[in-house]
Amino acid sequence: MPPLHFAPLRLPLRRRLQTLAVLQWVFSFLLLGQLCTVLFVLALRGPLWLPALLYGLWLLADRHTPRRGGRPCAWVRAWPVWRHFRDYFPISLIRTAPLDPGRNYIFGFHPHGVLAAGAFGNFCTEATGFGGLFPGLRPHLLTLPCWFRLPFFREYAMAGGFSPNS
Repeated sequence: MPPLHFAPLRLPLRRRLQTLAVLQWVFSFLLLGQLCTVLFVLALRGPLWLPALLYGLWLLADRHTPRRGGRPCAWVRAWPVWRHFRDYFPISLIRTAPLDPGRNYIFGFHPHGVLAAGAFGNFCTEATGFGGLFPGLRPHLLTLPCWFRLPFFREYAMAGGFSPNS
């Protein structure tokens, strides 16, 4: 078995922040949904059962919101962590023509891979300046509908601009 090599200790802080930003993003989509579900179940079984129950009832009443475009949050889309995420790969967005904000558009993104880092960086964050390049357009990245059944996680996904592809 070949020896295991770690990153040198003298990596610049900028590169370490980029790596942490990508690790945070990968954790969000591989483990955060399951963690949120476990926390919700524990809250239902513990002293926070009433707020958890009320949130569960609200989820039921609010179940159609993701299909209607969710609740994108400009603050979440502008988090500084997304600039480090962008610079890790690097991701860029180039406008070749102005788009009329009064119309709807479908942006195809292929090949995208499992986690679609480029699509996420361009359409779920402001790290590449989507809002400035295409003023008046509201991007929504489509993903599996199952993500919107996970308590708490669905709010995080909708804040970034995710919508189910149903």
